[in-house]
Amino acid sequence: MHVFGTFFQNDPQRPLKYGEVELINPPRQRLRGEPLKEGILAHPVIVGFCGTDHELMEMGRRGELTAKFPAGQNRLINGHEGVVWVPEQNRFAIVLIRGGDSVDPTRFTEGETYFEYGCDQADGLFCDSIFVNPDMLLDIPDGYVRDGKLALSFAKKMVFPDPFACMLFQLERMEDLGSAHWFRQTARRRRCDLETARTYAADEIFARTVIFGLGTTGMFVGDVIR
Repeated sequence: MHVFGTFFQNDPQRPLKYGEVELINPPRQRLRGEPLKEGILAHPVIVGFCGTDHELMEMGRRGELTAKFPAGQNRLINGHEGVVWVPEQNRFAIVLIRGGDSVDPTRFTEGETYFEYGCDQADGLFCDSIFVNPDMLLDIPDGYVRDGKLALSFAKKMVFPDPFACMLFQLERMEDLGSAHWFRQTARRRRCDLETARTYAADEIFARTVIFGLGTTGMFVGDVIR
């Protein structure tokens, strides 16, 4: 299936290009243990371009994108923030971008792999059409679609779930560090049992946190910590 889209490539002059591309539809799984499923057709409605996209563009300029391309391809359609229309299901949906052979794609480890639509080994939303694993099409909350139309104010906000999710992942990792490495000292200082100390330590770690960068994710996590 040939469509027009914007894609990354290894090229010092044109790392980001708009043109005709052939869509691929390899079977993918949302989480380890779930069945591999071919994607269903969706049409992007609103898409964001973030700092990760900019970094991927610079990687293409340096010729460093090969590992990011889908298998057998020499390009990656970018775009991992936004809303799509799913004709087969007659609905709008938010794309869950990360999945793969992992129990938790936010914390994959040895022997596990992951993919991200528009970022890593899977084509994304900057295209007229896209194939998405049906298990990775999230429902739009009630009240935002009326008479078959999606509220523009809501659609604009849905460009930000990915950086917000990134913020939550980072927040959880910091809490993990605190509860795993700071809890014994906390137990002695607070004179409490170790399990209670883990809860205190997960919060106390933020007294020793420095956030570098003021991108969207950094601002989200700084606001939550504050």
